[in-house]
Amino acid sequence: MPMSQKQLEFDRQLDITAIREYRRTKNPVIISEIFQKYALLVYGVCLKYLSQRELAKDAVRQVYTALPAKIQKTDINNFREWLFGDTKEICDDILKKKKGDK
Repeated sequence: MPMSQKQLEFDRQLDITAIREYRRTKNPVIISEIFQKYALLVYGVCLKYLSQRELAKDAVRQVYTALPAKIQKTDINNFREWLFGDTKEICDDILKKKKGDK
């Protein structure tokens, strides 16, 4: 069942609150919790772009590892959309690197 617009807005507000709390406390648990919420989405995007499970898993790790620094310096109004875009960028970088290795 698709999420209602109300639920999406509620989730967006929870994400913004979590990001603010992370910026204030630097508590890594917050990053872990917010990422866990979207981990399957991130993996799905990575798998779609990279077409290989191991590459997709590596990309997911890169997304997660980069999150703390990126959250600190990026103005994020919609974490889900921002994470989706960031994930695609990381996948593009991996594809460029892989193409350059050939």
